Amino acid sequence: PISNPVDLQPLPGRGVKRPHPDCHGNSSETPKFSAGINLRGRSLANRFLFTALKCEYYKDEHHRFDELIDIWAQKMKDLFETGFEFGGDTWKIGVLGLTGDAPFLREAGRHNRSFSNVRKSAASNRILKGVCWLCDAGRTNGPAYEDVNILTADWLGTVGPRNPLPWTSQSPLLEHLFMDQNDPASFYLPDTFHIYYFGVGKDFASSSLIYLAKRVFKKRNIDASIDAINGELQRYLALHKTERAHFGRKFSKELLGYKSGRHYPFGRWSKGADTSFVVKFVEWLVDETVASNGEWSSDFVILSIRDGCKAIGTFLRILFGSSFWFTPQGAKDAILSGLEFSRMFMRLASVCVVRKQCLYKVTPKVHMYSHILLRMLTEYRIDPSAVVNPLSSSTFQCEDFVGHVARMSRRCSAKVNGTRIIHRYLVAIEGAFRL
Repeated sequence: PISNPVDLQPLPGRGVKRPHPDCHGNSSETPKFSAGINLRGRSLANRFLFTALKCEYYKDEHHRFDELIDIWAQKMKDLFETGFEFGGDTWKIGVLGLTGDAPFLREAGRHNRSFSNVRKSAASNRILKGVCWLCDAGRTNGPAYEDVNILTADWLGTVGPRNPLPWTSQSPLLEHLFMDQNDPASFYLPDTFHIYYFGVGKDFASSSLIYLAKRVFKKRNIDASIDAINGELQRYLALHKTERAHFGRKFSKELLGYKSGRHYPFGRWSKGADTSFVVKFVEWLVDETVASNGEWSSDFVILSIRDGCKAIGTFLRILFGSSFWFTPQGAKDAILSGLEFSRMFMRLASVCVVRKQCLYKVTPKVHMYSHILLRMLTEYRIDPSAVVNPLSSSTFQCEDFVGHVARMSRRCSAKVNGTRIIHRYLVAIEGAFRL
């Protein structure tokens, strides 16, 4: 049996495992808070399990999930008001927000507005409730979520205190925990891991490869075109021996999620790190193509792909190389590069719509990516030295932690699933803290 764990984590930590050498987190400026983000070390030692619940137990009895959330919130409230004794001192814990993938946030927050509320076809006349809990975008007769310009978009008028509540009845979480009384929906934090690495980044990378296959490496059919790109991939791997992908050493139609010219491609690799690998390869491939063949040096789409790769690469290098708070210059550069990637993605999507090509699909995750940038920009305008690194609320290591708990659950009796998982978890973390 596979169980769904509920866990918590401290926001500050020891940084990341391998910070990039040329990012602003290593600059001579002194950040406001020197602690790093919590993405280094063993997940069993810096994420903490509260309980594990079989999905079959609450799938048709959703009140059981709400009761679990309520109990957890009460425990967290007690940890803040009463605290616990350790080393002769009283320690208290404050919960600052909840993060996770979109389905989890929707269920935990009882959100009416979520990613699933999108128009399924152009002919659909369904009344839409909206796609975002942080603003009113995507609602029928409301602002369009596809407008991702965080300086001029219509949905900017519905963020913060002007955001209509995205729920009919409030989650038990907000009855016990801290929240911004003027913007209670901001308690639920967007997750960079699922938004980019399992969303926007996959769309961008797979669409770019399909465009290059059809345009630059065009052969008698799409399979032969992808094989031609695979030849370049082997050359890339030979030149960059430290680079590797979990999906292997070749692309395929299935891996790129390509069915036909009437369907949008979507990367089907299972590891988030592979998104970074593919985007780096696309950037190298475009640079090699433009450098070796002047025919493509003026191709608008190819140049936009290259600029998009460079922009998102800069954005992520700054994020992974920075501490919990950015330096002022790091925050500025991160925001500008993040905005540039968003602009390139929408430019590519617009061009492909005009050309009637199904590439660069604008999904609600593209919109949520804009909210990550908007929060950074808002904090920068208030205090350039107090911009929080959005990776601090990402779920990179949470996914690893969930994997550990899931493996424990597979060896437990279904009758005592939750209890046995806790026992096995306690044994596992003892070993984790010893290392």
